[in-house]
Amino acid sequence: MRKVTQADIAKALGISPTTVGLVVGNTDSELRARLSKVTVRRIQEKAEELGYRPNRGAQILRQGRSNLIALLNFGGYSEIASKRAFQVGRLVHEAGYDFQTVDAYWWIGDAARIVDQLMGLRPEGIIVTGSLQAPFEKKHIESLIAAGIPVVSIGIEIQGIPWVHQDAKMAIRELTQHAIENGRKRVALLVSYEKNGAVPWQTRERVSGFQEVIAEAGYAAPECRQDLQNHFTKESAFQSVILLDSRKRSFPGSFEQVLSAADEILCHEVRPDAIICCNDAYAMGVINVCKRQGIAVPEEIAVTGFDNVSYGMLGGVIPTTVEQPTEAMCEKAVSLLRARMSSRAQTEEIPEKHAMPCRIIWRESTHGSQAPASSLVPSISE
Repeated sequence: MRKVTQADIAKALGISPTTVGLVVGNTDSELRARLSKVTVRRIQEKAEELGYRPNRGAQILRQGRSNLIALLNFGGYSEIASKRAFQVGRLVHEAGYDFQTVDAYWWIGDAARIVDQLMGLRPEGIIVTGSLQAPFEKKHIESLIAAGIPVVSIGIEIQGIPWVHQDAKMAIRELTQHAIENGRKRVALLVSYEKNGAVPWQTRERVSGFQEVIAEAGYAAPECRQDLQNHFTKESAFQSVILLDSRKRSFPGSFEQVLSAADEILCHEVRPDAIICCNDAYAMGVINVCKRQGIAVPEEIAVTGFDNVSYGMLGGVIPTTVEQPTEAMCEKAVSLLRARMSSRAQTEEIPEKHAMPCRIIWRESTHGSQAPASSLVPSISE
């Protein structure tokens, strides 16, 4: 079968090949912006109908550029990762670029192969998102930067590149403050740490916000507990940071892990009366154990989650949660990347850190659905 060309599309629509080339030819010509949305859509639909496939190799050689922005995704197929990929893809296409997602898996030997594949695509810019884990180490990201490719991160703290992330610290401050103002005196933060005891930035931010509010309320500094055999007692600090080892975590292993931890935390007479969880899976696990042990939520214990994932709505008690500003983070990341691509400057300056405000969604797991009057972050009640 003969390969469909831009001239074939132009003939079918009765327009010039030059106009077709502005839409499907990977061009950054200012003339493209002058085309009407109707014309662009007609050309795109006809190209798809005829089965047009651009010769990317020829385009790169002819134009000296690929017109491609790639998303290097370390988030797997989670709901958060999917939302970010969709938003980044939408924004990239609206900016007139092609878009490609590269999913990075964490098997030994895959890191170098993924970098080679990504370099082979000749991207003009890369957005990294998810959670950076071994064996895909930071040195592999650095090799992309060394190749002169502009890189921006969403949610991964990487030395030397701009970084956009949710303001988890402020959200945890708000949740902790709300618990204390509502008479909760034994407040626990349930988070995780990584390989070799390393604490990721998400955990550091959450712990920092939690500890600040505890100190401002006049309580003793929270204990950090990795050994849950040391349970809450009347003599111990009533505020604690409970660290779960993420090396034991996998999907759905994270839910199984928190069930075991919650069983240990809640089986004693002296237990937390509020648990602030680092994600919705943990919150649902705690609520599940409370139901099994006959502990009323929120009357005896308040529970909050983080991320506002859809499956959090499936339980009997719907947890108060924090919604990440996914769209705003993606818009900021694409804007930063395009600016770096335009300047083609890779400086040694410390990149800007952009913390985007989250939104708290108050639900029934925290004594009703009323947000506090002096909310620190945007919030809604459901």
